Amino acid sequence: MRPMNTDAITRPRHEVLRSVRRFLARASQLPSPQGTALSLIELAQDPTAGLGEIVEVIRSDPALTAFVLRAATTARHRPMRGTLSIEVAVQRLGTCVIRIHALVLSLIPQCERMRCEGFDYHRFWIASLHTALLAEALAARLADRSADEGFTLGLLAGIGRLAFATAEPEEYARLLAFARQSGSEIETLEREAFGFDHDELAAVLLTDWTLPSSMADIVYWQRDPEGGGFAAGSTQALLADSLYLARLLAERMFTDDTDGTLRAIARRRAATLGIGPADLQRLFEMSLLPLRQWSIMIGLPMPPIDPGRLKLAD
Repeated sequence: MRPMNTDAITRPRHEVLRSVRRFLARASQLPSPQGTALSLIELAQDPTAGLGEIVEVIRSDPALTAFVLRAATTARHRPMRGTLSIEVAVQRLGTCVIRIHALVLSLIPQCERMRCEGFDYHRFWIASLHTALLAEALAARLADRSADEGFTLGLLAGIGRLAFATAEPEEYARLLAFARQSGSEIETLEREAFGFDHDELAAVLLTDWTLPSSMADIVYWQRDPEGGGFAAGSTQALLADSLYLARLLAERMFTDDTDGTLRAIARRRAATLGIGPADLQRLFEMSLLPLRQWSIMIGLPMPPIDPGRLKLAD
């Protein structure tokens, strides 16, 4: 991950989106919501749908029920103890957040049938989950009551990579191999091959999955928050900053950072947000236990963690 996506600044967004739409129109296979997730998206598009219908759909899916109840009882900005009903959980989290939980639970099993050489599906989801937890914590600190939005953004920010691996597995495998061998930035290779990168693709997918356009905009500019033109101090700007820093920290878990480049970039970014190295270290360490808990809940193996990659403070 680079500090900025300067190429996106020079390319008109409407042209990028047109290229993405052409790609999606001809793709024979894409990550797509199924079962409960599809039902919830359809309900979101029905202006007459009420809370009762949403609750019934959730109750029909035991995995989603457990996921929603846990998310509601561990939300950072509104702690709640005791037994929580599905009705209260839905009201507390909001239907947008719940649709995302359902979407992810429906996408993860699909990966067992996918084959893109060089694309580690388990690592992708663990990194996405870790980004979500970190973005949630950062958003709670920076944007007060926007922790749930931070979690949602972190969870789906990288979904464009999964879409490339699903729709064009052979071509994307070639790009991944070339990026590893040459040290090239994968986003640059994606733009050369497809006309857009995975962040731009993700933004369109989120819009199609009925997420608010404000969230899609953050995902589009996630590697260059300043380029998005978000108003200074606005919730959108703070969420964009949270996502940017969360991705840096999560990436460091799986990336050789022997020269300390990612660590230095993360510390500089955190400093601009008023977060010192010691606080950044604590935030990072506190994300690891819930990461293990979530990985168990959704049935993904937790990779071994190199203790050396946990050190952010001096």
